[in-house]
Amino acid sequence: MVWVPHPLWRSCAGFYSFVEQKKRKGGAPGNHNLSTEVSDKGGQVVDYGTPGSIRADVVEGPVDAPTGIYDLKTGNATLTPARTAQIQNEVPGGSKVPVKEIKPQQ
Repeated sequence: MVWVPHPLWRSCAGFYSFVEQKKRKGGAPGNHNLSTEVSDKGGQVVDYGTPGSIRADVVEGPVDAPTGIYDLKTGNATLTPARTAQIQNEVPGGSKVPVKEIKPQQ
C-alpha cells in the first residue's frame, strides 16, 4: 500500500483534481507521467463508460502501455486479489502491470 500524505484530498474526486492540477503545473506529485480515470477493456484503452470496461484510478506511464496502476481506497476499503485480477485482465500489458493500493494518510 502507498500512503499519500496530502491534506487537500480525502475523497476520490479530490484526489483526481489534485493530480490533474499538479500535471497542469508541470508535474504530478513525484511523477510527471500519471493519468487519472483511464478506461480499459480487453487490453485496449476505451471510452469512459464502455460496457464491460474497468476504470483505473491512476495509470503510470503511457495509457496504452502502463508501467503501474494505482487503485485509490478510502476508509476501510482495501484492494482485493479479485479486483487486482479484474484490472490486470483488462489493461494493456495484463498481469505484468503491477497494481498497488493508495490511501490518503490519516
